[in-house]
Amino acid sequence: MGESVPAACCRKAVEKDPFNPSYLDSLGWACHKLGYREEAVRRLREALGADPDSEEILSHLETVREAAAP
Repeated sequence: MGESVPAACCRKAVEKDPFNPSYLDSLGWACHKLGYREEAVRRLREALGADPDSEEILSHLETVREAAAP
């Protein structure tokens, strides 16, 4: 994957702390911005599972899903 520096940093953060909802959310959002929809949804679902009360993560997940809708 030829990804951006911010996305690579997010990926490294998730490798170090794979259950951190903030890291997962950031990686999911970076994937969304890069057009990696499936990974974005997967990472954002993981983030929401780790922090189900986060309105920000839920908002990001909804945005990604809406962007993919026809």
